[in-house]
Amino acid sequence: MVDIGSLATPTFLYFIFFMFIGGASGSAAGGIKVGTFFLIIAVVYNMFRGREEVEVFDRTIHRRTVQKAVSIATLSLLTILLFCLMLLYTEDAPFHAVVFEAFSAFGTVGLSTGLSADLSVIGKVLVSLLIFIGRIGPLTLAFILGQEIAERKIRFPEERIIVG
Repeated sequence: MVDIGSLATPTFLYFIFFMFIGGASGSAAGGIKVGTFFLIIAVVYNMFRGREEVEVFDRTIHRRTVQKAVSIATLSLLTILLFCLMLLYTEDAPFHAVVFEAFSAFGTVGLSTGLSADLSVIGKVLVSLLIFIGRIGPLTLAFILGQEIAERKIRFPEERIIVG
């Protein structure tokens, strides 16, 4: 047994990182899932190698799958950050405890720094909602993004913008 509230700050960061990733696809774990995280790493790796297509183990990953992975990770992170802001506004708690609580709720991990018992009613509702979103959200989002949309008959000109 470990008192989560007494862990060092770098350990909190490790926990947050792994809670955000979560478990394997099809498991009961929350988070963005290991496969999604792996695909994002593959996107970055292929970008540094100067490749347009994402290639993993001598296979090309479909562009739509890559878009789904990036969308799931981005929307998940933005959702957690939004809930962190709301919790920081409603609760009188240290920053690291609120962030840890939010990532734990999203990942449906069940760990707490001891903040859960001290949350206000609004805070408890927010954390409960984040648990629900974390468990249902990425999976539901994957299904919504996975629906094939009919190809548009009109194509707009391509534009290259400078990023980074």
